[in-house]
Amino acid sequence: MAARKKWDPAESQRGLECPRCGCRHFHVLYTRALPGGRILRRRQCRYCGARVSTYEQEIEREPKDGQPDDGCVDGPR
Repeated sequence: MAARKKWDPAESQRGLECPRCGCRHFHVLYTRALPGGRILRRRQCRYCGARVSTYEQEIEREPKDGQPDDGCVDGPR
């Protein structure tokens, strides 16, 4: 079995591609929450039927203005 390749954002500007046919259209078969806040999604290529697992994790960002995010969209009142 080949070693798993680490995702490099600079190398992949087009998003997820099917490893078998290169198609970019997938159906999500199921989604599961994993420990540590990660999400597992099992996807199937719409064209050839190949199945791919993706692991997603939320990126925590600090507010641009340095203020805590209080949920207000318009800013302070």
